[in-house]
Amino acid sequence: MDIGTNGEIVLSVDGRLTATSTAAGPAFEGMNIAGGMRASRGAVELVALGEHGIRLETIAGTPAVGICGSGLLDYQPARPDSARWCRHHVGGLQS
Repeated sequence: MDIGTNGEIVLSVDGRLTATSTAAGPAFEGMNIAGGMRASRGAVELVALGEHGIRLETIAGTPAVGICGSGLLDYQPARPDSARWCRHHVGGLQS
């Protein structure tokens, strides 16, 4: 799997390969995502869940201003209430 401007997935079953691709940039650059943004200064790029709660890391280590694709991929499986959580934890964002 590769997700960037384009997304590609290859599935291997019993030695047979099946591949597909699609445009992926807009999906991970903030389009219709509360607090979504492209990967730039202040974008949450890492979300780690641990025994002490949630740890966020941003690009350039600056205060969070939004969340980019890599942050969404880390975060989404763990939080079914993602839009509400993002508005609450990433200051100043509009839904």
